[in-house]
Amino acid sequence: MTRPGKPYSAKTNTSSARRLTTVPAQAHPRIAFIGAGRVGRSLACAFQRAGVPVVGYVARDQKSAPEDTAGDGLLAGIPRLSLAEAALQADWLWLTVPDDHIAHVADTIAWRDHHVAVHCSGATELTAMRSAQNAGAALLGFHPLQIFSQPRIAVDTLPGSRVGIEIARAPSAPAQRGAQEDAQTTPLQQQATALARAIGLTPLFIRPGQRALYHAGAGYAASALVSMLAEAANLWALAGIESEDMLDALLPLASKTIAAAEAAAATNATNATRSAPAAPLGHAIAGPVARADIGVIQRHLQALETHGLDVALYRSVAEKQVALLGQAGALTTTQLDAVKATLAVYAPR
Repeated sequence: MTRPGKPYSAKTNTSSARRLTTVPAQAHPRIAFIGAGRVGRSLACAFQRAGVPVVGYVARDQKSAPEDTAGDGLLAGIPRLSLAEAALQADWLWLTVPDDHIAHVADTIAWRDHHVAVHCSGATELTAMRSAQNAGAALLGFHPLQIFSQPRIAVDTLPGSRVGIEIARAPSAPAQRGAQEDAQTTPLQQQATALARAIGLTPLFIRPGQRALYHAGAGYAASALVSMLAEAANLWALAGIESEDMLDALLPLASKTIAAAEAAAATNATNATRSAPAAPLGHAIAGPVARADIGVIQRHLQALETHGLDVALYRSVAEKQVALLGQAGALTTTQLDAVKATLAVYAPR
């Protein structure tokens, strides 16, 4: 059964379009999505656009299926299948369901040894799909470093992003020394890389068993930024700034900070080391900590304390900045020590 409706047609910018790789359908495995939420719809649409054979999707009952109410057209032209039909027609089965449901859903599928079981969770280990592995299927994690809260936007902004990929290592296979080593040596890795590149993604290979750390780090670079913007808005509200002006001012500031971080990373890439991989970012830090402006830091801390606000958060963020500035060599030891001493005055007693 094909979902009715007008297919979603994106206005992709030229630079993004150039990063897409259209490959003949026969060069890719047949894929199906188990779960039609935001991630499943976005990836199904992106793969279909790229010429990858998307044989169908599986959703829950009509009442709860998100695609029936979303009205975004991302699944238009893709057949809706039963779970049994998807297992028969697809080579790769993508379990795009909530993390807590992955193991249960995997247990309900009639896996065969030609299947590849894929989930798109960042934190859930591949062992959640152990039932597939027990049946001879290969296991693969495919986690786009992308925000899917707005699926239509996500489809358009996938090109140029990275995707965390992990392939389950057989128990008898030797462990590799690094996640990036020999990343193209197996047919499955080659297929995963080709699928990623088909929708404009660049693979980032993850070591087995490290998904939780990987995902926590990705969260810091994504939604944690939103939390910090909210904290900034809260402080401005107390300062009497009109609410309608806050985000208009804060969002461009955040965007310019990201641009500065990108420039610093590119200009100072040789400063990165295994022990200090983020050292180049120290050159993007601005503000009183970067200047070792003790007076301003003290006034910040005093104001937060006076209003009963989160002094610990300010201290924690500032201490991270101090560490980065030290790694980048942007402040002298004397300056770093002075900032640390100022922050220590407001440490919990």
